[in-house]
Amino acid sequence: MKALGENQEHEEMQNPLYLQLIDKLIERIGGMNVNDRLPSERDLCVIYQVSRTTVRQAMYELELNGYVTKIQGSGTYVSKPNETKQDLADYYSFTKQTKAMGKSPKTKTLEFRVENSNKSTQEKMKLAEGTKVIRFVRVRLADDVPMMLETTYLPYTEFESLKKRDLSVQPLYDIFENVYHKKVSRVVEQFSASNLTQKQSDIMEVSVNMACLKVTRFSYDVKGNIIEMTHSLVRPDQYVYQTEIKIEE
Repeated sequence: MKALGENQEHEEMQNPLYLQLIDKLIERIGGMNVNDRLPSERDLCVIYQVSRTTVRQAMYELELNGYVTKIQGSGTYVSKPNETKQDLADYYSFTKQTKAMGKSPKTKTLEFRVENSNKSTQEKMKLAEGTKVIRFVRVRLADDVPMMLETTYLPYTEFESLKKRDLSVQPLYDIFENVYHKKVSRVVEQFSASNLTQKQSDIMEVSVNMACLKVTRFSYDVKGNIIEMTHSLVRPDQYVYQTEIKIEE
């Protein structure tokens, strides 16, 4: 078997080895039964030709997200689907987060269209050349004050019937699960500093070139496929982006 990262296409080189390994292991787990034992760390190193550090990091993420259960002195086993440790649909609900801050949430969809994916989107979402995507832009408000500007991409073949009006009926993650029967099982986020353009500043009702937090989110289904990519521009003077990490002793 070819080692992960060896002679990979550019799109795969964008991700660290442990993320590539997670994708491979999720595919493997998909073909196993609950309580089946996974190969040992040493065996996984040989199978995928990666270091033990990479294996341990990948296994830690899989356990954290409820895919596997590690039993000391026995091994690592496939978990039941309902043993996931958090509901990502709730975690990434702007409405629920905003209400928790005591504010009134609102979402406006500014753009919604189907378009051919460009090279950058293909690389990031691991799409074939010429693949169509659904692209929509939304502004999120709290008490009628713009908080963040989101640009979302979905693979068109997975969500062909999605319409602009659907986004106002229920949250996106609920649409994934309730309408298309796609459960988001893992989310990867990248944070960076950015500045708003003139157009973005007008939408966000702030001065041009204002500093902002850029958050790029990739949502994966249970098969390890990317079903959503969202770029969010967040106003640091109005919105606090909070995450919580639980450390098990």
